[in-house]
Amino acid sequence: LGGTASAPAATSATSSRATTATVAAQLRSATIQRYSLAHKLDAHRGCVNTLSWDPDGEVLLSGSDDCRLVLWTRWYHSLEPQPLVVETRHTRNIFCARFVPRSRQRQVVSCALDGSVRLNAVDHASGTDTLLGTSSHFVSKFCFLPGSSTNFITAGHDGRATLYDCRSPRRGSVLVNLSSIGGCTAISFDELGQTFALGCDDPLVRTYDPRMCSHDRPESSKPIAAYGVHSHLRAPLVGRMSFGASDVAFSSAGELVVNQRSADVYRFDTRRSPA
Repeated sequence: LGGTASAPAATSATSSRATTATVAAQLRSATIQRYSLAHKLDAHRGCVNTLSWDPDGEVLLSGSDDCRLVLWTRWYHSLEPQPLVVETRHTRNIFCARFVPRSRQRQVVSCALDGSVRLNAVDHASGTDTLLGTSSHFVSKFCFLPGSSTNFITAGHDGRATLYDCRSPRRGSVLVNLSSIGGCTAISFDELGQTFALGCDDPLVRTYDPRMCSHDRPESSKPIAAYGVHSHLRAPLVGRMSFGASDVAFSSAGELVVNQRSADVYRFDTRRSPA
């Protein structure tokens, strides 16, 4: 009798999930169909690798393989976007660029394939910059510490996460050294600014408290936790290294979202102990 009674319940639950998924797909489709191309922003001469808004959502910043930064003023249907093209001193592809908080859109930090990290003055097209640091490999991403307008951490493909201060050029301090595993590929802080997630070439995304990292021996800095997909971790070594994170981000609810190369986008609840 028990087996007979559970079958309809299971069928009902499956049907309910299927209906919910169908409705969600229809809503997504309806939302996408409402979108149309408003403007084509045409100023770069190469692949655009990074986009970010200023805190007020008024100015869009883009960086490209052409080693240039472009600031786009907010546009409306009746107005064409007005680009300010800034020539930088990067010699190879710009991978990440962000406005310096509270700089009134006059300063931008950028990192690139040439391994350099630069502070750019972007209040005029000629641009002036300060070299903040260099890496032996390219630097793919960085993020400012929440609430700070001067300090940020980079993810370098030399396997190092390095803390920089815009006020102290060439004095970066390595917090984490994962060079024995692979290159660092992505970084993001949680909303409270107490923990940052660091993506690497391997399938694990590690979280760290910057206050607990060792500046003297960054290779000994221990993660608070590590998140990954069991099937990726069980893959052969060569295959395992293809599942590294291409980007990571925290939600306001404490969820960690990971976009993995050669795989899907995964969500981990950092409020629970990782399995």
